[in-house]
Amino acid sequence: MPAPDIAGAYFERGLDLANRRVFLVGDLETESISNAVKSLYFLETASKTKPVELFINSTGGDIVESLALYDIINTLKCPIHTFAFGSCMSAAPLILAAGNKGDRWVAPNAQFMCHDWGGEIEDRGANIKSTVKWFEFTDDAWINAMTPNTNKDKRFWRSFRSKTSDTFFTAQQAVDWGIADHIWSEK
Repeated sequence: MPAPDIAGAYFERGLDLANRRVFLVGDLETESISNAVKSLYFLETASKTKPVELFINSTGGDIVESLALYDIINTLKCPIHTFAFGSCMSAAPLILAAGNKGDRWVAPNAQFMCHDWGGEIEDRGANIKSTVKWFEFTDDAWINAMTPNTNKDKRFWRSFRSKTSDTFFTAQQAVDWGIADHIWSEK
């Protein structure tokens, strides 16, 4: 009977043990967020002082799950260095911004986008009043999380989020707005 490929099993779930890296690639949904949370806590248990690198390439997903990951990142004692490459859209910029200030990186060609949660309202059922309250609560939670992690105040994020269409921006704008600290260009 062959020995199990433990490293391969971890890597399939987005965890590179040897380099303390967690990969959050694809939709931000229950399974991917759950794997990221388990990986982050596992690495923190191994060392509370060594940094963990969280690589993000996502077009977004469930805002509630993303806010949960944001909350978990803020409870960790080990430093979290975040890296965005490819797509960093919808709720993903929040995860990028949650990294330790000074250690949040973006690839020069990363594509960024934020939007309001109007598309998710349709999925919340027929009760319009409770749906609108959920939307307002979720939007406030996102804005309240982005504000202390960026160079912009709530007014900026509220106007940014109230646009009727998706807002795309560049890696340089992500740095200028304080979502990230550096454009990652070294080999």
